[in-house]
Amino acid sequence: MGYRRTFVATLPLVTIAGCLSDSDSGSGVGDGTDETVPDDQHEDGDETDGGTDSNWEDDLERPDETVELSDGIETDETLTSDVLYRVTDQLTVDATVSIEPGTILEFEEGAGLRVRGLQGGQIVATGTPDEPIVFTGTQKTPGWWNGIYVWGSESHDNRLEHVVVEYGGRESDGTVHLRGSRLPITNSTLAHGDGYGLYVDEESSIEGSENNQYSDNEAGGVRLSANSVHSLDAASTYADNGVDAVTVGGEDVEGEDVTWNSLDVPYRLRDRTAVREATLTIEPGTTLEFEEGGEFRVRDGGGLIADGTEDDEIVFTGTQKTPGWWNGIYVWGSDARNNALNHVVVEYGGRESDGNVHVRHGRLPITNATLRHSDRYGLFLDPNSTIPESKANTYTENAAGAVKLDAHTAHYLDSNSTYTGNGEDAVVVDGTDVEHEDVTWSALDVPYRLRGRTQVRDVDLTIEPASTVLFEEGGEFRLRDGSGLIARGTEDEKIVFSATEEIPGWWSGIYVWGSESHDNRLEHVIVEYGGRESNGSVHLRTGRFTITDCTLRHSDAWGLWAESDVAVNDDVCAVNEFSDNGVGDCTIDG
Repeated sequence: MGYRRTFVATLPLVTIAGCLSDSDSGSGVGDGTDETVPDDQHEDGDETDGGTDSNWEDDLERPDETVELSDGIETDETLTSDVLYRVTDQLTVDATVSIEPGTILEFEEGAGLRVRGLQGGQIVATGTPDEPIVFTGTQKTPGWWNGIYVWGSESHDNRLEHVVVEYGGRESDGTVHLRGSRLPITNSTLAHGDGYGLYVDEESSIEGSENNQYSDNEAGGVRLSANSVHSLDAASTYADNGVDAVTVGGEDVEGEDVTWNSLDVPYRLRDRTAVREATLTIEPGTTLEFEEGGEFRVRDGGGLIADGTEDDEIVFTGTQKTPGWWNGIYVWGSDARNNALNHVVVEYGGRESDGNVHVRHGRLPITNATLRHSDRYGLFLDPNSTIPESKANTYTENAAGAVKLDAHTAHYLDSNSTYTGNGEDAVVVDGTDVEHEDVTWSALDVPYRLRGRTQVRDVDLTIEPASTVLFEEGGEFRLRDGSGLIARGTEDEKIVFSATEEIPGWWSGIYVWGSESHDNRLEHVIVEYGGRESNGSVHLRTGRFTITDCTLRHSDAWGLWAESDVAVNDDVCAVNEFSDNGVGDCTIDG
């Protein structure tokens, strides 16, 4: 336990005019004397509760002389390490305050340091590894003093380097709080705060900050806006706080391409974060947690590169492990060629979105990814969207199903991905035209579930052996002019065209109208439960077709109906199997 004694001394030349208490009353600095305190104890005699992580008390020698600061700094001043500064009130800085290495400033209860840029205030605190600058409380209690508040100061001279700031946050959101200001922080410790260690508003910058420690702060290490996240470095530590996450306010990321580094804690995102007119790269090993109702949106001109690795996946998740907790990743109008989700986990989305990942008029390759625990689909793909080269993904435990997309994008799904373990084990395909390029539908581990009419125009569609295509009520598969259908199964891996309900006439069937391709073929195929508004489960109106080794059954009309203008193999009624068809099995010439 220390003790207090008083003696009279001549103050050094650096004593701050107008900043010392009672300076106008003829005592203290006004008459060349001051009460000085060899202060190796803190106010009220309280013992410390462990000090700071920087162990500055072991490194620095406390000066014998104490100077009290209470008013304001209105002219450029330098604080030196040969005295201990005790701040007794809110100290405003309206000029440049430079602080020498090894200087200690102690703040009484409710006191603080406010740098006012509009009045010309700036702070230059440059310590060294052996002589850090210390801002602390007279009592080792989180929130004992307000902290350092920098308001409207955009000076490029501002800096905190080799600094310890601790026990602040009393009437401030952070031990260091920036509002409309610029302040690089390097090699520093912000600790034991009642709020955040560092609070950065949306108009502020900490560009150039690195190698800091944010620990034992009640609300978390750092809170900042999305447009400042790239200023956080991986060499700093953000763990061991009341909330072990960096809190990110929802805002647009725009104006320049940036990278979000992998930290030792997750990013915790609030509200909606949107990437516009910039490319955001997220490093492998990064975790992003979204609060309830949050959303990650990539808009026109924006790009997202989330390229993880097998050992260091990138995770997009919810702060609560509840399906539909947040909206998900929404790519709207972004067709950037470098968009990518690779070795990524996206989970617990689908709140006000149709999928954990929802692509609308955009382009997003997805590889080696896991999309799970959505309240809707794992992946929802709107018309005019693409997921080229997507492969080796896992879609599981999604309430509505693994994937929902349109017929003209179904070819993006690969057989090396898994689509099982969902609320409905099927890939939902909205009926639309398949056109513009020849494509293949891969054999998946779940059926394709088609809604409405799917029509092939001016291209060839190949369906792989072992594929199952289920049609909802009233559905139809139509082959039009200039198109081709190549459905060649094997004896062991048949292709199945069936219904979501095993009821004859549930769907219309396969309707060929004007397709003259010599490649048209059904081989080792089962077609069943069709004939709803068609003359047969397979209805050949005009064109060319070969049908062999197939089973046509459970039609509400004919199994096969071929009109006179169709070129079909002569033995079509003999080399295929027909059963349980409502009107008849096979008829040629209608």
